[in-house]
Amino acid sequence: MQCLYKVPCCGGFCAPTPNPDESCARHVSNEWLVPGGPDGFINCVKNGCEASCFCRACGRLGIPALDKYRKPVTSCGVLINVTAVVLYIVALCGATADPIGLKNVHWTYGEWTDDISPFEMHIGPSVFTGFRDCSKSADVAACNSLMTMLIGTQAEYEADGDNKWRFTKNWKDEDACAKTDESAIRSRSDISDAEKNELVDSAEANAGYCAECQKNLLTISTLIMSIVSCWPSILTDMQRSTQYGDINCQAFGGVASNLFGFLTSIGAVLGYSQGCYSALPTTVQVTSDGKPLLIEIEWRLGPGYICLLLATICKLFDALMHAMLPTPKPRHSPLPKGWTDGKTTIDYLMLGVESAPKQQGMEGNVDENRK
Repeated sequence: MQCLYKVPCCGGFCAPTPNPDESCARHVSNEWLVPGGPDGFINCVKNGCEASCFCRACGRLGIPALDKYRKPVTSCGVLINVTAVVLYIVALCGATADPIGLKNVHWTYGEWTDDISPFEMHIGPSVFTGFRDCSKSADVAACNSLMTMLIGTQAEYEADGDNKWRFTKNWKDEDACAKTDESAIRSRSDISDAEKNELVDSAEANAGYCAECQKNLLTISTLIMSIVSCWPSILTDMQRSTQYGDINCQAFGGVASNLFGFLTSIGAVLGYSQGCYSALPTTVQVTSDGKPLLIEIEWRLGPGYICLLLATICKLFDALMHAMLPTPKPRHSPLPKGWTDGKTTIDYLMLGVESAPKQQGMEGNVDENRK
């Protein structure tokens, strides 16, 4: 059975343990789940890592009164990380290449109404797609005719129902941010030279906005790793739920890993907001009836991005939880010289509960608890 107990991250859930805590928390906070397991962690103590001045100082930080509320506090940490997982999954759904799926969980949304018809733009980390509704155009037939002309061109419009059209571009395509062919615009005979110049300038500007957004996209692998990284955080929260299982290095790791994850993620998250939201144009000029017309574009961040931002902020709250919860008081004092000679991981973990009357005398036999 020991092979099962040694399965990383979760094997210790079903292992027997001398943890004197009588609640179900003993199954997620025991010697099998500390770094190195019951055989290896004692070496961290002997080498001075766990009992070093630095780790003991980290374990000492916090509000001592929270020790009696250890389980509710660490349960909040678990709930925070589970919430982060759900939020990351929603954000990952926004990385779909399906235009209909992206419409529901887009990261950025824009809308405007030009002289043709209303237009919607949905942006995600994998694709961006545009929807034009000719049914709301003043001239439905002319709008549909124009969209039909664009089928097979660089714009790649396709029918999306009655009088509705859409195009979809993958960010990985070489021509994802290529500007419209200037020669094709110049060769048009149905518009004036001023309108041609206007279209050329607009095409160049749009290509620039697109390239800026493309530089600040988050990859799908980054989102997946963010989800995976929540599991070690959940394990740390659960390990600290009992006095027996709470150790100084876990207290330090809980704060450090969450702060590191937040700092490395927030830059990319804010970078996307800058490139694919703040830097996008708020107006566009078109020509209507021979006169210039300035059209306002309304952009807003979508549910996919908002979920990603909230999930990233969750790391701060988890780090705060670890910083506020000190380890058991016996872990704050240096170990007597030679104390580790002949001692085991269980002996060290029992130090954290020696002061609890109901837990005294429950050290048990190490060999018996490993059978």
